[in-house]
Amino acid sequence: MNEITSFWNQYEGPVLLFLVAVLYLLVFYIAARIVKSLSHRLLLKTDLDNRFTRTVGLHADFPVEKVISTTAFWIIMIFGFISFFEKLDLQSVTQPLNVLLTEIFTYLPKFGAALGLLLLAWLLAALVKKAIEPRQTRRASQ
Repeated sequence: MNEITSFWNQYEGPVLLFLVAVLYLLVFYIAARIVKSLSHRLLLKTDLDNRFTRTVGLHADFPVEKVISTTAFWIIMIFGFISFFEKLDLQSVTQPLNVLLTEIFTYLPKFGAALGLLLLAWLLAALVKKAIEPRQTRRASQ
């Protein structure tokens, strides 16, 4: 019994630190699963993603909902891995993950701007199509 007590006294801090790190990872995993599920359900209820795939020229069965929700899941999990490894004081692992997240969030505004321009072009094309359609039908009837 004395050996167990001395073992616990020697490794109590690292074991508790590891358990706290695992708890952080578990909380991030649960949050990521919730976000994945909610985003997937929300995208299934809307028709915007399906209209986008048709406009871009992708197949109708392309799983936009799954791609977006899975991407959100993994971004949250990367934050979870970073917090897990930071709790364990493993800077050699957290540094590349931080660089990855920095790159992702550096290009995220540019990606959002590109999506905004795509949406604007799509709206303008729809308006031009509506303006031209009545003229074409009048010409065809004459």
